[in-house]
Amino acid sequence: MIGISLVLALSVAGVLADAALKVASGKANATSSGYFLIGAFIYALTAFGWVWAMRHLKLAQLGAFYSVSTALLLAVVGVVFFQETLRTREVVGILLGVASLVLLTE
Repeated sequence: MIGISLVLALSVAGVLADAALKVASGKANATSSGYFLIGAFIYALTAFGWVWAMRHLKLAQLGAFYSVSTALLLAVVGVVFFQETLRTREVVGILLGVASLVLLTE
C-alpha cells in the first residue's frame, strides 16, 4: 500500500507540473516563464520519489498505476481548468486503463 500511495502522490505532482507547463506553453517565451521553471522543478523532485516507489512495486505495476492515475487526473484538470472536452473514446480509454489496474494487482 505504501508503494501505491507514493505513486499516486507522484502522479499528483506530475499533473501539477504538467498544468504549469500547459500554462507556460501559452506564453511567448515559454521556456523562460516562471510556470516552465515551476513545472521543471516539480519534475526534478519526483525523481526522488520514484526511487522509493520502485522499492515497493514491480515496474509493470508502478507504470500502470502511474499512467492510469496521471491520465485520469490530467483529464479532470483539462476539463475543469482548461475547458477541454472528453470524447466518448477517451472516456472508454480511461476506463480500460482502470480495468488494467484490476488485472495487475496481486
